[in-house]
Amino acid sequence: MNRNKKMKQEITALFLIIGIFIILQWSGIGWHCPFHSILGIPCPGCGFTRAWQEIIKFNLVAALYYHPLFWLPPIVTFIMYMPIIFLLVFRNTTKK
Repeated sequence: MNRNKKMKQEITALFLIIGIFIILQWSGIGWHCPFHSILGIPCPGCGFTRAWQEIIKFNLVAALYYHPLFWLPPIVTFIMYMPIIFLLVFRNTTKK
């Protein structure tokens, strides 16, 4: 019973956040990066979405303009998960 109550609270919180986001978009206020709003400089994540949108359009120059390190997270993620993938692939071959 406690698990169901927690799940309902999490779903309610998710819908609340989505609702606030929709209201901000419709009101014209929009969503701004809090880091950029407070400090006045772009955060490390600013421009990632636009950079990847440009890469999908095969526009490398614009992608590098929006965020020069947009290519780094996929490589780091791949390197982080490489040992797990290696173990899953070769797990059965080493046990003979």
